[in-house]
Amino acid sequence: MFRSNISNKILIIAVLILLSAMAFGQSYIDPGLQKYINVGSLQSPFSAGGCERAYNTSYYEGLRWPAWYPYTDTHVIDRQWMVCKKFTDSKGDYYEHLGIMFSPSSLDPNYGFPMVLNQTGKFLTPTVEVDFNQKIEADYIDDYFSTNVSYDRKLVNVFNTYLGVEYTRTVYAYSQEYHDNYFITEYVLKNTGNTDYDEEIELPDNNIEDLLFGMMPRYTSREAVYTVDGAIGYGKDQWVSFMDMKDVSNYNPDSLRCFWTWLGQSSVASSSWDHIGAPDGGKGSLFNSKAGRLTAPQFSGMAFIHADKSATDKSDDTSQPLLSWHGGDTYPSVYELNESGSEDLYNMLTWSDVYGSSVDGAGKGDTIPMVGVNAMHKPYGDEIPQKKYEVTMKNDGGGAAALFTFGPYDLEIGESVRIVLVEAVSGLGRKKCVEVGENWLANSPNLKLPNGSATTNRDAYKNEWLYTGRDSLFQTFKRARAAFRNDLVIAEPPQPPTTFRINSEGDNIHLGWEPSPSESDANFGGYRIYRAMGSVDSFYHEIYACGAGTGNSIIYDYKDRDAIRGFSYYYYITAFSDGSLNTDASLNPVGELESGRAYTQTKRAAFLRRPQGEDLQNIRIVPNPYNLKADSRKPNATQLQFPGADGYDKIMFYNIPGKCVLKIYSERGDLIQEIDHQTGSGDEAWKITTSSGQIAVAGVYILFIEVTENIYVDSDPTKELIYREGDSVYKKFIIVR
Repeated sequence: MFRSNISNKILIIAVLILLSAMAFGQSYIDPGLQKYINVGSLQSPFSAGGCERAYNTSYYEGLRWPAWYPYTDTHVIDRQWMVCKKFTDSKGDYYEHLGIMFSPSSLDPNYGFPMVLNQTGKFLTPTVEVDFNQKIEADYIDDYFSTNVSYDRKLVNVFNTYLGVEYTRTVYAYSQEYHDNYFITEYVLKNTGNTDYDEEIELPDNNIEDLLFGMMPRYTSREAVYTVDGAIGYGKDQWVSFMDMKDVSNYNPDSLRCFWTWLGQSSVASSSWDHIGAPDGGKGSLFNSKAGRLTAPQFSGMAFIHADKSATDKSDDTSQPLLSWHGGDTYPSVYELNESGSEDLYNMLTWSDVYGSSVDGAGKGDTIPMVGVNAMHKPYGDEIPQKKYEVTMKNDGGGAAALFTFGPYDLEIGESVRIVLVEAVSGLGRKKCVEVGENWLANSPNLKLPNGSATTNRDAYKNEWLYTGRDSLFQTFKRARAAFRNDLVIAEPPQPPTTFRINSEGDNIHLGWEPSPSESDANFGGYRIYRAMGSVDSFYHEIYACGAGTGNSIIYDYKDRDAIRGFSYYYYITAFSDGSLNTDASLNPVGELESGRAYTQTKRAAFLRRPQGEDLQNIRIVPNPYNLKADSRKPNATQLQFPGADGYDKIMFYNIPGKCVLKIYSERGDLIQEIDHQTGSGDEAWKITTSSGQIAVAGVYILFIEVTENIYVDSDPTKELIYREGDSVYKKFIIVR
């Protein structure tokens, strides 16, 4: 746990008030501020503090993959440090070692000040609406690019440190389907001599010696918390392995400098079954379906694609970083600017012998366990129980974390070094997780392995399929590296439509969209609509495709008449290219490309509504009375369900005209809510709230319905008139609390 300091927090608040327009023309950034990148299948928040604590007071959040499904967060914590030797601060105090840490949860102004957290986007986020409710994105775009680039998001975070080293990280993200599960992050460490928030240089003669930049990121598979062991939520049972780069003589440009993590065998859950991949079939299952689906398919990790050799030699140092693993909860205390914690930090980041001898690749010292100097799969194998790891690591139950160090660097004033890495998550797709898990749970007699051979060993079958996710992660690393080497330029999909609107109607679900800004491009192909039934995280299937120009050039139109009454439906739309410009196989597979699913996927349910009523006297209010007092004979009103994911806590008005206004009055005659009903259907919902957002109290209410336009059979003015504009009716209902 990170320690907080109340006096320091008061100082931060004072700085926020007094310095709102200072610091290089930028406003001072609230240390708790986060901005989300959510344009691809990998989505995550980023903090102004320079790294992500990940815990949001309820669960560990971030690096969600696949982001289309709940409980797929993989981030637990990201510890980062800088430490150097022979440092003299602005007060003249000398330190043989001095280190600082980055963290949004324990940000201390003694260590430095966050200056910038800015995110730019490639184009305006499309407008997505379901039944006139707009989808609100939490990606906090500050501006949009003025130049033509391939990436979809660029996030810049600047932090002035007590060491006088300005820390700048720049994160790039894509929505292109073959590049949407990683973030490329560039770190620039520049000796400016500025230790605080203003332009004054506190250390004009600052010379930094032996600067180390280290990280200890820890991952997990959040969904496995509910299927195997709750302790997995903070990273327990996570295994760390890495490419052995100690022999750099064998390095070539195609070698990967990387580490990867995955969820290993649980040490506390029942030993009667194999937990690798966390198949949903064990104790504590969240889903109670026991369907076997693998709930921890994620392989998370980082690859290192550039590190300056020195401040004056900008070529890639293939011996960097120093790569290892460490006990996730055990690390030096650098809460104070002191020599003791800083020396421990320096020794940990350089594998100093002060920590003792090696045991199974991990040393043990008196205070801090030494790093594991061998990839974890070498001394432990792929399926070792947690308890063996804990014994080696002196009962550090926090799970293993990767540990890596860049440096040492010497930086004279004005000099900088640049480091580039890619953070990614990959693994088996959801459909394969279902298939493999079902076969594993059923213990099928003839199980087909990835190489085409067969086995009767269900655990070997499951694990072999799971470990193909490691190959997928390596493929992701290579694609990201190829994009970096190509100046971040990749083949681009068309932009999505600028708007996507879904209306639930009486005999269809009506979808309309405005053209993609890319429609005039020579390689533009058309549009595809995908649909899922039942829940937002169900499987999606293509239900419609069309080419450019099939609309009226203003808006396109499609009516989903295959929807079944009583079910919820979710949609997304993509624009696709003809593939003629995606020809470089070194970057990704050639051929068609589609715009990112994340831009237009709906989060609210659409569903078939009732046909409009034909007689105002037949309007029904359900339930009436709306009774919140449950007894043994009938359910509480909040337990009544209606079609759609938001089917709780509402009153339904049935058999109403297709175009009308509904006004709800209190018994005293006060208008408390007005609903403009224009869907053409015969039902409308009221969520029991007033126009000011308050919950309606118990009492008698009056519903007034007035038809807003003439309504004819089949909407044809030449046919019979059903309702005349101005027709109206009053109805009464009761809320009991």
